[in-house]
Amino acid sequence: MFSGGRGKKAPYETLVIRVPLPLAPSVEKQIESYREFIVSGTQPSEDRVVSREEAVAHAKEILKQKKSAKQSLEKLLQVLYGGEISLKD
Repeated sequence: MFSGGRGKKAPYETLVIRVPLPLAPSVEKQIESYREFIVSGTQPSEDRVVSREEAVAHAKEILKQKKSAKQSLEKLLQVLYGGEISLKD
């Protein structure tokens, strides 16, 4: 999304720090949330952690509706990530 390098600069000031490996996923998640906020201008959506079992259960329920693959994928992504998600080109 916002990568540095040859002539590319993030629209905010940055700092390089070392992070203990066990904390890295949490820190990366916070960073992605902040980048989402910068791009969209809105507060990031609440944390939607769905277990594998819950995701599979939702997928099975969606497939029972016999909708098109596109509609089924949109519905599954909405369940997993919240909000309105459209796969239109």
